[in-house]
Amino acid sequence: MSLWTLLIDGDVLAYRVAAACERPYCWDPGVGDEWSLHSHMEDIREGIDGSIERIKYDIEHLGFPPGHIEVYLTDSHNFRRELNPEYKSNRRGSRKPVNLKEARGYLASRYRAEMWDNLEADDCLGIRATEPAELGARIICSVDKDFLNIPEAWTWDPWKDGDKPVFTGRDEAHQHFLAQVLSGDHVDGYPGIPGVGTKTARKHLDKFGYRWQSVVDLYEKKGLTEEDALMTARMAHILHWGDYDQNSGAVDLWQAEG
Repeated sequence: MSLWTLLIDGDVLAYRVAAACERPYCWDPGVGDEWSLHSHMEDIREGIDGSIERIKYDIEHLGFPPGHIEVYLTDSHNFRRELNPEYKSNRRGSRKPVNLKEARGYLASRYRAEMWDNLEADDCLGIRATEPAELGARIICSVDKDFLNIPEAWTWDPWKDGDKPVFTGRDEAHQHFLAQVLSGDHVDGYPGIPGVGTKTARKHLDKFGYRWQSVVDLYEKKGLTEEDALMTARMAHILHWGDYDQNSGAVDLWQAEG
């Protein structure tokens, strides 16, 4: 029986556990009603350990026996923000869970979670998932639907009851990527074409073909440029094997074919 490598999105895991471990406390009940949030590292450690054990248990009972896990975290420097300062700017200033930093630190110390220079965890997972076959069978474990852009890869949301790992073929991944270049991702702060959502993007590509020129044509029709489309594509493209030099931290930016 072949064993599977689990590629775990440490950003999501740390955030969810840290948020779940927050506890409100009232300092002066009935007097000043002053409240604060507390979090205990023992709860963080137990939450992370329990989550990883549950992930391993669930995936095995879905028929994908785990043999090894790898956890990845986002680096403090991000090549996308260098290209586009507005990338994820909508998240700046938002409150993060108490002990999030400590949860990430525990993943690093206990589970050897890795951060690669200039990359988000998504990119590390994408690179590992598309690495040549010597790594063996692997599954990306994350809530992020953007991993549908990764060709010939298995993805799984371990936090959604009833979900099973899904395989995305090369053509399907390409189609999903081009649709995302048209619609953008407002959660991540890059808009694509204003007013174009997923359904409109798919309708356009179904009609005119899943080609880069079809993307450019709609951008230009809406008063934008091919350079705007290229910037969105570079925001949306999760790195693949060969897109990154781990020694220098250099990224080969996405280029349109042809």
